[in-house]
Amino acid sequence: MKKYFLCILAVFFLLLPSAALALPELQLYLEGGSYNTLTESWELSGVDTARLWVIGDVGAKGNLYNVMLYAAYAEQAVAVTITLNPTTTGGYGGFADSSPPVGVVGLSTETGTTPPKLSGHGIYGAGVAWSGFELGNFTLKDSPIADFQNSLPSPEARKLGQINVYEVVVEGLLAGGLHFDITGYYLKNKTQKDVFGPYSHDADAGFSVSVPESSTMLLLGFGLMGLAGFGRKKLFNRS
Repeated sequence: MKKYFLCILAVFFLLLPSAALALPELQLYLEGGSYNTLTESWELSGVDTARLWVIGDVGAKGNLYNVMLYAAYAEQAVAVTITLNPTTTGGYGGFADSSPPVGVVGLSTETGTTPPKLSGHGIYGAGVAWSGFELGNFTLKDSPIADFQNSLPSPEARKLGQINVYEVVVEGLLAGGLHFDITGYYLKNKTQKDVFGPYSHDADAGFSVSVPESSTMLLLGFGLMGLAGFGRKKLFNRS
């Protein structure tokens, strides 16, 4: 009996390292950003463009389908245009990425609603606009990946997945910044299992705002439209 118990105990401890090394199926990283332990987000401020990484752990649960990126910001009267220009890691931080992303499809902008699968994220609702982007399926295991939390990690040779990098360009944003979320799904026994980037692995980018002099009063009006009171996450309100 004692021998049997010790065998079970040994198996339990052998499984602990693998559990500790488990990665989110989807996660986000802002290149050059800082990790805020209070908001549990990668943050970058005062930029004209931002390089956003979408990391998929394809090896964990298999292919990730219908990967969707959402960018939320304070609702305003002037239209906001968000462009995702595909690029690669360029070897940044030692992360090799030989396959630029393809097939980005931008969706219409919505206000006052919540994207599918993100009902618990808290920042969406009244006063919030968001744009969605179809990123396609993640099926590649051609890039070393790691856990992008707290600090820029080192690539893990035994962890392979897909990294999509986009240069984010924003036009028409009068104040504040963008909050990014990522969702998708995998198949288990032919059943769809939804996944999303955890709260602890999302991103906030604060962009420099350049407004014509004739729009100064309009900027003053919208400068108070930050989302500081919206749930667990907050959008940037920096210029």
